[in-house]
Amino acid sequence: MSLYNDASLLLIPSGYKSGTVYSQKPTDGSGDLTFTRASNATRVNSDGLIEKVRTNYAKYSEQIDNAAFWALTNSGTITANNQVSPDGTQNADTLTAGAISSQVQGAIVGTIGTVYTVSIYIKRISGTGNVFLRAVENANTLISVTNEWQRFTATVTSTTTNIRIGVHLGTSGDAVAIWGGQLEVGDIATDYIPTTTAAVSVGMTADVPRLDYTNSSCPALLLEPQRTNTITYSEDINNAFSSKVGVTITSNNTASPDGYVNADLLKFDTTSGYILRVQTVAAATTYTMSVFVKNNNFTSGQLLFFNMSDGVIGGLTAQIDVVAKTATYSGTGGAYTNVSGKVEDYGNGWFRVSVTGTSVNGGYGWYEIAAPGVTNSCYVWGLSLEVGSYSTSYIPTLGTSVTRVADSCSKTGISDLIGQTEGVFFFEFDYKHRQINTSLFDTSLNNNDNIYLLALSDFKLRMWINVGGVFQVAITTPTIPSEGTHKVAMAYKENDCAFYLDGVQMGVDTSCTIPTVDDLLLKTPNQNTRQVLIFKTRLSNTELAALTTI
Repeated sequence: MSLYNDASLLLIPSGYKSGTVYSQKPTDGSGDLTFTRASNATRVNSDGLIEKVRTNYAKYSEQIDNAAFWALTNSGTITANNQVSPDGTQNADTLTAGAISSQVQGAIVGTIGTVYTVSIYIKRISGTGNVFLRAVENANTLISVTNEWQRFTATVTSTTTNIRIGVHLGTSGDAVAIWGGQLEVGDIATDYIPTTTAAVSVGMTADVPRLDYTNSSCPALLLEPQRTNTITYSEDINNAFSSKVGVTITSNNTASPDGYVNADLLKFDTTSGYILRVQTVAAATTYTMSVFVKNNNFTSGQLLFFNMSDGVIGGLTAQIDVVAKTATYSGTGGAYTNVSGKVEDYGNGWFRVSVTGTSVNGGYGWYEIAAPGVTNSCYVWGLSLEVGSYSTSYIPTLGTSVTRVADSCSKTGISDLIGQTEGVFFFEFDYKHRQINTSLFDTSLNNNDNIYLLALSDFKLRMWINVGGVFQVAITTPTIPSEGTHKVAMAYKENDCAFYLDGVQMGVDTSCTIPTVDDLLLKTPNQNTRQVLIFKTRLSNTELAALTTI
C-alpha cells in the first residue's frame, strides 16, 4: 500500500459523470480524465446484465393534460392529478369521453422500418365501453381495462414517420385514469422512465464512461474502437428480414442477458430446419460474427451450426455444443482464412459464441443458424456481424445497422503529475483480444515523444520509448501473454529503463534517453482498464516486481 501512497496519479475506475472519469489521486480533481464517445453503447452492469441505452420519447409522461405534447380530440376532457398513480402519488389524470371516439394522444417523428413499443398505465373509472391503445397513425389496439392499474403495451414496425401514443375511448361518458406514458424503440416495453419537457435516456449514452463489471464485482473502464453491427433486428430472429424453413420461433419467450424477456425460442421442427439472412461479404476482409445462446432441450452431442457464407466457395462456421457451452471453428471450402473463435459465459445459462475469419472472395452470401439432424430447441438473442478481428460489446439493432463510435480517455497538461526525467507508468488491465496501446505523450498527444505499452501483431507486449521519432527503448515480452488480468510497469530514467509484467522482469535498457511528457492517453481496444498509476520517481526493481505481481 505504501507504493500506492507514493503515486502522483491513481485511477481505479469507480466514479464518473458524462465526459469524466474520476481519479482517486490527486484529490483536487486535477487528475480526472476526459472521456468521449459520440454514440450510445452497452456495458455489463453491477447486476451482471447487459445494460443498453433506453429512451422514453413521450414527453410529460405523467402530465397527460399538458398540451405541449398531448392533444385532446372529439370533445374529450382531462382532469389533472385526481387519481393515485401506481407510484402511490396523486398525480394520475382522468380522461373522460365527451363524444364517441374521444381520445388523447401525442406523437413523435420516427423512422420507417423501425420497431417501436408504446406503453401506458390505465384503469377504468366509469363506463363499460371499448378502450383502445394507439400506437401509430390509424392503428388502435383494443385493450381490456379493469378498475385496477394495468400497464398496456403495443409493438409496431413503423410504416410511417408519424409515431403516436394515446388512449381512445369508444363510448361517450366513459372515463379512465392514465399515467406513465412511454414510447420507445424496441420490441418490448422496458422499465418506465419518467419525462417532463424532453425525451429522457438512461444508460451508456454518448460521452458516459463505461464502468464494466464483466465477470467481476469491481468495475473496470471499458474502451473500444468504433464498430458497426450490420445485422438488423439483432434481437428479433422472427422478423421478416429472415427466411425461416422448418423452424418455429416464439418471440420474447425468456429473459435475455439484458434481463428483459426479449429472447426468442428457436425450435427446429425438421432435421434440416434453418434461419437464413442475406448478407453481402466483401473480399479480403476480416469479419467477426457472434450470437448469444441458451439451451432449452438440446442433449449432449447435438450441435447448433452458426455460419456465414461468402456466396461463392464456402463459409465461416462455428459448431456449437449447446449443452457443453463449447464451440469449434472452421472456414469451409477455403472461403475464410485465419479462423478463430471464443465462448464467453454471461450467466443464467447464456453464453456468447464469436467466430472470426478473413474472407477470400466475398460475395452475395447469407448468415445462417441451423442444427442438422436435430429437432430440439434453444434460445437465441443478440446477433452481430462486425468488421474486425474480435467481437466487441454488444451493439443492439432494430431495423438498421448501428455504429458505436470509439471510446477515448485522456488527460492533457499534467506535467506536474508525470516525472519528467524519471518515473513509472503502471497499468492493470484485462487482456481480452490482445490489442492495446496506452501511452504517456508529449504536448497535444502527438507521437514524437512518448512512453507507451502496445501489443504487437504477434500479440506480444512491448514497452516503447520514442524521442523525436527515434526509438530509445523497445523491450518485448518473450511469449504471448494469456487472456486475463495482467499488471505491467514501465520504469524510465536516463540509462536505466525496465519493463515488468506480472512480477517478472521482461528486460532492461541501460543506454536510453528520456522524453518530456505531460499527457496521458488510455487507448485499450476492448480491454477493461482496472488500475492506472503514475510515479514521479523510478521505483526499484524489487518494488516493480512487487507492484506487478498478480
